[in-house]
Amino acid sequence: MNYRKLGVFFIGVLASVSHAQVVGLVLHPAGATESACMGAWGGRQVGWASGPIANGQVAAAQWFESSETHSAIVPSYYTYSKALFAHNNVLGGQMNINGATKGFGYDPFNFRIFQDYNGSWNAGFGNGTSFTVGGHALDQIGRPNAAITNDLSSVTWLHDGKYDASSVNAVHESSQAGWVMGASTLWQHKAARWEGTAQSLKVLSQNGYYSTQAHGMYQDSVVGYGIDTAGSGQYPLWWRGDQDPVRLGNADQQGIAFAVSGNMQVGEMSFNPGQPRHAAIWRGLSQQQGDLHQFLPSWYVSSSARAIDRITGDIVGYAVTAEGYKHAVMWKLRPVPEPATMVVLGAGLVGLLRRRR
Repeated sequence: MNYRKLGVFFIGVLASVSHAQVVGLVLHPAGATESACMGAWGGRQVGWASGPIANGQVAAAQWFESSETHSAIVPSYYTYSKALFAHNNVLGGQMNINGATKGFGYDPFNFRIFQDYNGSWNAGFGNGTSFTVGGHALDQIGRPNAAITNDLSSVTWLHDGKYDASSVNAVHESSQAGWVMGASTLWQHKAARWEGTAQSLKVLSQNGYYSTQAHGMYQDSVVGYGIDTAGSGQYPLWWRGDQDPVRLGNADQQGIAFAVSGNMQVGEMSFNPGQPRHAAIWRGLSQQQGDLHQFLPSWYVSSSARAIDRITGDIVGYAVTAEGYKHAVMWKLRPVPEPATMVVLGAGLVGLLRRRR
């Protein structure tokens, strides 16, 4: 396991704490070819690993803050599976059965495969006694249709027939977010949200962008990306309620926001034009941003932050080697109560966040 201390965030990550010290951890297990963390809850990280550790296959996996704690979470006779989310009493993702992609989940201890349709469960929200899982199921001609389930066996359709395809990428309490597309959108994705029914569909503001997708949500905040009307690039976006999207980062910084919790957003971004994308953290209201990648070992050339643990405040994702292999990583955020304590860390540790130009 590899560590590298980040220093101090001026970002208010945990509750009312105004500073946070961060440590980067590599969770990639020995014997794996590739791995990635895609979700986290209460100190448990979920994702997948491939290679000899997975009998030469791709297997959904979990960790508890170290590479040594890696374990598979799907029976070994399945040859392909990836865990994509974890929240309280539910986790899930997608797997391959006889050449068909199926959604699977635990609720929290019963392993269930959604057999009736091909598709994927992409996100979930649990409150300890019940849960909602969202994603999509494929129709008869293979198009994704947005759907949710409360029992991992039956489905509530969110797909609106005036669109040709749709999917849920995020769930928070009784709300869902994702995208719709079809002839009416000129075959461009449009970020959307639902409140548990197809009739509740609302396409989010597209002001300034011709193609958008939502990937994360928390209360009335939704994050994702947009391709601007000039077609010049893909930019991380943050929506608040019915307001126009806010671009995260500077005008020339391209990327995607994947998750949001409170006023914190995470994802990936090219901090300098033409350079590889790095795992990024933003605080949209205060126009602050930070490059998480610089605190990983030097052999990684790019990285992506994919989820936030809403219990611990930690961030999970993956980093990419020069050879193109993904490795599971996480960033542990811990509060620094008093600004005065920063002097012992040295002035060089304080420059993580750069204000937007």
